[in-house]
Amino acid sequence: QKGQIGITNCADWREPRTDTQMDVSTAERAMIVRLGWFSDPIFGEDGDYPPEMKRLLLDRLPEFSQDQKNLLKGSADFFGLNHYGSAFAAFDPADPGAETIYAKLSEEGLMQGQSEWLYSSGWGFRKILNWVKKRYNNPPLMVTENGWSWP
Repeated sequence: QKGQIGITNCADWREPRTDTQMDVSTAERAMIVRLGWFSDPIFGEDGDYPPEMKRLLLDRLPEFSQDQKNLLKGSADFFGLNHYGSAFAAFDPADPGAETIYAKLSEEGLMQGQSEWLYSSGWGFRKILNWVKKRYNNPPLMVTENGWSWP
C-alpha cells in the first residue's frame, strides 16, 4: 500500500532570554526535555533518550534494552510536529520546575493571540524547524498542527 507511519510531537520554541551561556543552555535543555525526550529514541543516533536528559534526570528515566533501542531507532517514516508558540527561557537556579529545566519562561515582547496561552513568532517557528533538521539529520517533516487564534 506504500503508506507511511510517523509520530507527531508537540513543542514550543524556547529562545534564550540573553546570550549568556546559562540562558543558552537553559533554552536548549528546555527543547531537549520537551521535544528530544520523545524524538531522540526514534530519530536520534542511538535509539535512546537524549544523553543530556539522562544526565539531568539520572534514575528517573527508565532504561531501554538494546532490543528496544534497535526497534525504536528509525521506526518512523516522518517527523510530525505540532507547534504553536514561543517563549524566552532564562536560567532560574531556584526553581527546577516539574521538567527539571531550571527555566523561567517569559513571553514578554511576543505577539499574543486571542487565546490567553498563545504567544508566537515567525522566527520561533523557523528556529524549531531548523533545530529538528540539525538534531535529526533533516528527516522528512510534516507540520501536523499550527495556527493562530484571532478575534
